[in-house]
Amino acid sequence: MDWWIKIFLAIILSSFIIMQDYEHDYEDDYEDIYEPQCDINYDGEDDCDKFLSFASTNWHDKDFVGCIEQYKTAIYCGCISKEDYYIYKFLGRSFMEVGKLDSAYWSFNQGLKYNQDDESLLEYAAWNSGKMNDVENQMYYIERMLEINPDNIRAIERMNDTYKKNEMYDEQLAILDLWLKIDPENKKAITDKKNAYNKLGKDENDVNRERWNSDKTNLQYGLDYAEGLIEKDLNELAIEVCNELLVYDSENIRLLKVISTAYINLYEENKALQYLEKLGNIDNNINTFLDIADVCISIEQFKKGYNWVNKALSQGKSLGKCYFKRADLLVALVETNMSDDLDFCDRLVYDLAWEDYNSSYDSGYLNAKVYRDQLDDYITSKGDWFLNADKYKEISPSNDDCTKLKGSDCYLWIDRAVSSKR
Repeated sequence: MDWWIKIFLAIILSSFIIMQDYEHDYEDDYEDIYEPQCDINYDGEDDCDKFLSFASTNWHDKDFVGCIEQYKTAIYCGCISKEDYYIYKFLGRSFMEVGKLDSAYWSFNQGLKYNQDDESLLEYAAWNSGKMNDVENQMYYIERMLEINPDNIRAIERMNDTYKKNEMYDEQLAILDLWLKIDPENKKAITDKKNAYNKLGKDENDVNRERWNSDKTNLQYGLDYAEGLIEKDLNELAIEVCNELLVYDSENIRLLKVISTAYINLYEENKALQYLEKLGNIDNNINTFLDIADVCISIEQFKKGYNWVNKALSQGKSLGKCYFKRADLLVALVETNMSDDLDFCDRLVYDLAWEDYNSSYDSGYLNAKVYRDQLDDYITSKGDWFLNADKYKEISPSNDDCTKLKGSDCYLWIDRAVSSKR
């Protein structure tokens, strides 16, 4: 019984396979013999306008398959004249949308047969070739675009990206030079050129040098170059560049910052200070004022630095930072001028520094607490006041008694007083 069932099932399965093969062959034959209907109205004339209209509607509706079929019908029916070659652009883009890049390649080239100088077709052909990783054809289309319009930034950018993607850095540099000749300020081109230099083992700052040498009146070019030199610790050369730029704009804020930085790196703070002070008088910036104070501390021009910190404090902003800087300056002042054993007037200056650290802490600069507490052993005590200033309710380090005690006027400019602790 089982044997006959197996035979029966085998016969049924064979019949099904034969029928499937027949239907498959029929479908193939149907596809082979099918031809688009050109006269859909049966009026004896091809309906070209309708095919092109349907294709346009499908394109706008993003029905790319429908768009392809309508344009294929229009082509088959001979509807495409020289004036209608634009359809190959939309047909090619539709092929790209459905992933048929080979067909898109064919379509764009068909359009170019009608107009070999159509920049739009060339651009899409280049784009499609890029998707196909066909570098040779992509470069051909881009080069054609540049032959037609040498100032075509889009074509130049595509060529640059192609060279970059394929690590053709020497070729990339050539096209970047062309790009920067047309658009010298283009940040992408500048960045890519520096990257190409780096990939080739060249100095990236040579890009900045070339730009500046092409126009030495251009402050931005020169400053980019000078900053690059400073990064490489070539401060002397950076100063030479800055001095040339100062001829064109002696009050440029960025330029004054750069040249002062170069001098500071060379430990020539006195020269840095003249540019920083000029900057401080132009740029009403707290950080600039505090930078000036830093330089003044390093070259022991304490009075000048103190005045710049006070100018920063007068802004009423970043008070914690400002008080902290003034305290640092006063500590440095004492350490520079103190006696072998701390005298009363030295301790008065430490009192003022303690007050500034405390104000800094109260203003939210939390690190100041540590520095304030470190001064507890150096500030005046009740005994100091009893022995040295018993007659005063308050006294300043600039007091005549301090000048006599110190034997110098090192504290004479300090205009603050310390209250008695008796």
